[in-house]
Amino acid sequence: MAKKAALSRKDVRFQCCDFRELGKGSYDIVYISNLYHLLRRSQREELRIAVMKVIKPTGLLFLSTLSISDPEHYRKGVPVSDEPNSFVDKVFLHFCTRTELEHDFNFLNIRELYEHEYYEPRAAGETHHHISWILVGVR
Repeated sequence: MAKKAALSRKDVRFQCCDFRELGKGSYDIVYISNLYHLLRRSQREELRIAVMKVIKPTGLLFLSTLSISDPEHYRKGVPVSDEPNSFVDKVFLHFCTRTELEHDFNFLNIRELYEHEYYEPRAAGETHHHISWILVGVR
């Protein structure tokens, strides 16, 4: 009969930080939500390098980022000439394609990569309609 491993609080560490401050630690799980699409090309590369350095062998990456299918923001604002699928309205936003994510995270075994549609209610009463990529990869 297999024994279940008991986890104590000292076995689990959560760290919410700027990815550039991850340091030399290593992680079983890296969770990145609603950040990747805010980063310029060089910053996205910097994030991927940071993930490569800190994710343990067999570690999991969970990532959500806006898709080019997003009806709320895609193609709104001024196109960024040197970054395809990027626009500046109030903020810089980059919208990913499946091919781009497969290429950018090719250091992982991508287990799941799918578009997720959701509705985001806002405090003022309006609802935003979004489509994001969900990526689950294993080192």
